[in-house]
This record gives sequence, structure tokens and C-alpha cells, in this order.
Amino acid sequence: MENKTIKESAQDIFKKYGKGIFPVRIIDIATAMNIRVVADADYARNKNGHIQLNNDNTYSIIVNNTQSVTRKRFTIAHEIAHFLFDKDYLEKHKFIDRDGDAHDVSYRRREKNANEFAAELLMPEDVFTEKWIELNHNTENISDFFGVSCDAVKYRAINIGLMLAE
Repeated sequence: MENKTIKESAQDIFKKYGKGIFPVRIIDIATAMNIRVVADADYARNKNGHIQLNNDNTYSIIVNNTQSVTRKRFTIAHEIAHFLFDKDYLEKHKFIDRDGDAHDVSYRRREKNANEFAAELLMPEDVFTEKWIELNHNTENISDFFGVSCDAVKYRAINIGLMLAE
């Protein structure tokens, strides 16, 4: 994955495991990549999830079960990115969570890349652009199609230049 862009990597994962189905079956993708997904109702309320390297050298994504389905889906896609791009860090520290030190440049870069990957995996730019036009910019209908939040749709539209930031 190192020589590919984040977008290309997300597209490869979608082609290999996504089967062209929307909303993307993110748990099926994680499972196909040998990553176990665990929903934890006792997870700290202010945290979304993390990925960890288990003692038996398997990987698990732990998601906060109190979060919305759309939040959990984005979190799983985000953590898959850490699995792909941050293996060295993960092997050294045994886990990566989303609540690290925001003053740490490497942390911010990992998080930005993981968010970019998750957005591309769940809402591929070409399909997103088609749906944006077809559904007349209706963020609710677009969010339903992709299985993401309306906020995720707005950020995606802004990030790929279909909408101006408010």
C-alpha cells in the first residue's frame, strides 16, 4: 500500500472486497481482511473506537456500541486505514485510538489519512459525484445511499469541491 495514494488504496480495497454494493458492507470488508469487529457497550462515551493487535497476533477493531450506526461504520473504515498504513506503529504500541495527542504531528497525519481513506472507501469520489448530481444535492438521500451521516456527506462534498464550506 505504501506506493499508492490513499485514494487508490481505498479503491483497491473497495474493488477487492466491496463487490460494488452500497452502502459498503464495512464489517464484511474487515472480516475478509481478517480483522475482527467488536461492538463494546461499555466503551468510554466520548470515544468512537480503536484498532488493536491482540496477543495471538490477530487484529480487532473495537467500536463504541452506543454510537449511531453511521458513526460505527465510519469508525470501522477509519480503523481499517490504520491497519493498512500504520502497521509499524500498531505493532510497536499494540493499538491506535482516535484520542491521541493532537499536538503530535504524526498523530494528526495518521488521523487525517485514516479519515480520507474512510471517506473514499464508504463514498468513492466517482460514485459520490454521480449521486450528488442524481439526487440533486440532497444530503439526506445521499447519506441514506452511502450509509453515512449527513455531516459525512457535507464534508465529502466540500473536500472534493462539490460544495463550499459554510
